[in-house]
Amino acid sequence: MWSNRATPLNHMLSLVLGAVRARVAGRVRTGSALDVALRHAWSNPLAGALILVYHALRRARQITVAGVAGCVAALVLRYITLRGGGPRISIPNALLCTDLPVVRESGTDAV
Repeated sequence: MWSNRATPLNHMLSLVLGAVRARVAGRVRTGSALDVALRHAWSNPLAGALILVYHALRRARQITVAGVAGCVAALVLRYITLRGGGPRISIPNALLCTDLPVVRESGTDAV
């Protein structure tokens, strides 16, 4: 009846299933990488739009974010630029949603 020898049909079936398995695994890896890339690509502009719409920050305000203090020099959709005593520092807007900035207004601290 059935033998343990590989027949052409068994061989072809194993090749097809192997190709399908490899293709699915490749799509999962590609999908994960694409998910991470798109998350970073869209989180900064979305956070920047919220900052601009709600006027959460304005130019010339003193803020501290993630241990970095400075004066807001520029607000764009992807990042804010702080200027302090040293070089200008660009901070991604998504960081402002996870690490709350401390805004210094006339000697008081407000979050």
